[in-house]
Amino acid sequence: MPISQSATTAVSHPWLMLISRSVLFMLFQALIALILFATGTISAWDESARWWTFMAFLANFVSIYLLVRLYSVEGKRFFDLFKFSRAEWKKDLLWFIVFSIVAMPIVGAPREPLAAAIFGDAMIATNMLFRPLPTWAFVLSFLFPLTIAFAELPTYFAYCLPRLEAQLKNGWLA
Repeated sequence: MPISQSATTAVSHPWLMLISRSVLFMLFQALIALILFATGTISAWDESARWWTFMAFLANFVSIYLLVRLYSVEGKRFFDLFKFSRAEWKKDLLWFIVFSIVAMPIVGAPREPLAAAIFGDAMIATNMLFRPLPTWAFVLSFLFPLTIAFAELPTYFAYCLPRLEAQLKNGWLA
């Protein structure tokens, strides 16, 4: 019995979404570099790194759009993933605070020694990541952290993981 085109496409969606964010990051980085090159920037690729928050925001925006479309094809609503429980919020907040207090020193402790070991100076990575932007660009950069919550984890854990588990019949492998 032949597999229909829509069934084949549905099977490929989680695999395509799995790589989509990396592809989108590369695409938007190249687009930003191309725009900078067109405006006369000499080292357009290097200069485009300064605009990484825009690349990430654009990738997030397209990821959210794709998720909305894919969920609607399945007869579901993407934003139904984000439910606020009035009964659980105090317990959730307590867990967040406890995990934050425990995780911050664990995550922060190796930061300086690793940066020094990799780059020779702990500030090199920070200086590479946070370069000056025009004020308007700095303000718009706040769209990146506002959109990542709706793009990254939902792509990998809410969309890809359960579908790959079903296809592979193995949760660990997925």
